[in-house]
Amino acid sequence: MDALHYFIERDGFFTTQMALEVGYGKRDITRMTRSGEWHRIRRGAYAPGATWLELDPVAQHRVRSRAVMRSLGGAVALSHTSGVVAHGIDVWNLPLDRVHVTRLDDGAGRIEGDVVHHEGFSLDSELVSADGTRAVLPERCVLEAASRVDMETA
Repeated sequence: MDALHYFIERDGFFTTQMALEVGYGKRDITRMTRSGEWHRIRRGAYAPGATWLELDPVAQHRVRSRAVMRSLGGAVALSHTSGVVAHGIDVWNLPLDRVHVTRLDDGAGRIEGDVVHHEGFSLDSELVSADGTRAVLPERCVLEAASRVDMETA
């Protein structure tokens, strides 16, 4: 695990490719995940099992969002609930089961596993860095998140 420590400290997770590059094999990854030593955050992204269990749901969502952003690259920005989390705004009773992104490449809106892709228009001036990832402005994130929940939660 020492070779992966840097990635875990920086991002809270490591990828399959990172594990392979430092000498783990695919069977090692399967074995470590089954034993609970590693926790599978999403396809191709892992965290130490004990570390993952120590995180509260908001922190887990933050790490999952970083993993999604790493896999999707520059085509998206965090938005809605995930943007709220990235900006450090309290998320009282907001669902954290999926990462929300807004497409910046005119890609179609869809739900793909643990990611909700939203269609939307964003100027470069409306994109900021939040928690080390690209996100839309905090005000927009709050409004988008509130539009998807009941009045009390909003």
